[in-house]
Amino acid sequence: MFITRHAQIVASLFAVAACAAHPSRAAWAAAASESNTPEALASAKARAVTEELSTWVKEQRGQVSLYVGRAEPPKEIAAVNADLPLNPASDTKLLTMATALETLGPEWQFTASLCGVQETDSVETLGIVSNGDPTLDREAMTALAIQLLQRGVKRVTRVVVDQSAFDDKFTPPAFEQQPNEWAPFRAPVSAVAFNGNTVSLWVSPAEYGLPPRVVPFPPSFVDLVITARTGNPKDKLTPLEVAVSSASAGLRLKVSGTLPRRSGPVTVSRRIEEPSLFAGYAVADTLRSLGIQVATPSLIEAGSCKNQPVLAHRSSPPLMTVLQRLGKESDNFTAEMLVKAIGARVTSKPGATADGIEVIRQWAARIHPLAAGTQLINGSGLFDANRVSAEQFAAVLRYMRNNPRTGPEFITSLSVAARDGTLRKRFEKQSRAIVRAKTGTLNHVVALSGYIESPGLEPWVFSVLLNGVESPEPARRKLDAYVLRLIDVFAPSSHP
Repeated sequence: MFITRHAQIVASLFAVAACAAHPSRAAWAAAASESNTPEALASAKARAVTEELSTWVKEQRGQVSLYVGRAEPPKEIAAVNADLPLNPASDTKLLTMATALETLGPEWQFTASLCGVQETDSVETLGIVSNGDPTLDREAMTALAIQLLQRGVKRVTRVVVDQSAFDDKFTPPAFEQQPNEWAPFRAPVSAVAFNGNTVSLWVSPAEYGLPPRVVPFPPSFVDLVITARTGNPKDKLTPLEVAVSSASAGLRLKVSGTLPRRSGPVTVSRRIEEPSLFAGYAVADTLRSLGIQVATPSLIEAGSCKNQPVLAHRSSPPLMTVLQRLGKESDNFTAEMLVKAIGARVTSKPGATADGIEVIRQWAARIHPLAAGTQLINGSGLFDANRVSAEQFAAVLRYMRNNPRTGPEFITSLSVAARDGTLRKRFEKQSRAIVRAKTGTLNHVVALSGYIESPGLEPWVFSVLLNGVESPEPARRKLDAYVLRLIDVFAPSSHP
């Protein structure tokens, strides 16, 4: 089939040359027949709808970097400023995910341990250490604590936190652009991190007029102020709010507003500011919840687990599972933790963002030469940080698609349109093709990069980066409509 196709192309080129030297109807007919093949017609339609999108972006006074092509064999179908590096927002995570899989391996597991010397039923100094496990949540911490119970531990005097696996630069690059943002997406990163370095509040209604029940965790890290009230649904209610400020031992959280009497429990999370000792408070409070005595007030300090006996140990799910929350849910914390883990693995030094980013840069450059102006600063794509071209993302997507060692795990970590992740509520009206992609959204930035798959057809890669758009929502709708029109081109309804 390849030889036949090759012969068609060669024949077409000779026909065009003949037309230039000796114009004839036969020569022009040969050239025209080539341009009327189904593939050529589909390519022409794809370029036409691409031009419409490009014109709309120009009318919005924005910028676009766009690439659409066949995955295998490689072929460009449509492109607009494909080599122009723009802010890709969370599409940056595609580079982080791919490099993590290539560097650490799909089966890589993070670890977390409790260490110390046990004497009968007591541990004088209990340490916690990790190599950057982003999945260390309350359930995982409880599992570690239960191992102490099984050893017969009943008392702990002090808790130390060993952060030596990473450096002490807890705020990822560009995160300083919004210092007053307390949402979880801006959480700091540290080698030992609990619950994504966030505090959680469970808020449930009480009797009408009374304060709602508020349960924080870890409670010893929180100075809680409650002015909120349980409201009658018929009354005019003010939204429930959680204001954050620093306190001597951690955070002061002020809960205000009203919670309807018949509403269900509400979970609210807020990032912490300084994570060096935070996990130690979670250890102490978890031990207390299981009946192990811990000195009050807690003695939480920085320390080391080096050469200390391991009393409890946990391995995270494998990297291919961890990437689900990164690719499908676009978790910034996991992305930045992975960057440092990559740096630590390659350099054998404490994990540093700069080292991890350099590994990502070098890997991306091996896949496809970096365009002039490419900029990689952090691994999550948050804020005004990175500059990458659509052509670069398309090259990475194509490489991973054809990589049997890590490609399947990369592909399955992407959101599936109308099914899961950040695409669960997008592309609901189409069913002729499957869209697997990574979304990206910031103020004035919308991005989408991934694959279009349809039964019986070769998959297509695409990357569209829109910058300078006035509002993300209209731009997102326009981008979704563009992808749907590509589906109409690549997988028309008449196709089986």
